[in-house]
Amino acid sequence: LRRGFLLLGNLDKSPVYASLGKTAVPFGLMDTVSPFTASTVWHAFGALAYGARVGFERNGLGISFMGIQGGAQFRAAHTPVRGTAIPSQTNNFAMDVNYTVNNGDPANQLLIGSSFIRGSAYCQEFPVQHFLSCEAATPAYDFYIQSHLGQLTLQGEFAKTTEIWPGTLNPALPEFPAHK
Repeated sequence: LRRGFLLLGNLDKSPVYASLGKTAVPFGLMDTVSPFTASTVWHAFGALAYGARVGFERNGLGISFMGIQGGAQFRAAHTPVRGTAIPSQTNNFAMDVNYTVNNGDPANQLLIGSSFIRGSAYCQEFPVQHFLSCEAATPAYDFYIQSHLGQLTLQGEFAKTTEIWPGTLNPALPEFPAHK
């Protein structure tokens, strides 16, 4: 099952909603203006994971927090679980805050946001292999902006880990150091 979740809430009656199940982790914009490829940020940080999410949407303000089940099965939301690759704890989390300036016309609006995730991808040593545990979580943060001006869309996104990704150091190519 790629995605499956229970969603509770009605934004017409209350600005608060909740979900439980396997869903997209609230981190970053993950959008692209290219019809042929996903964004680089989506490739490195786009995560689907099991978890519980609580959100708020009102007057252009969006806030979302998700407790995430840790383990190696969720590559882009990876946190170690007591030295095993088996997920068994809600030991990861992500949060996103964004604001949309909208004059009532969806063709002319501005979205600004920021996100944080406690455990991201590539936390294992090189070569990175899926379904293997890592020593420590690698937190990441993201800032994004998207503007719709009629048929023109402008956007930018910056995401970076707070620590060096262990999986980015290939010992066979030491001239290319590990990076965030």
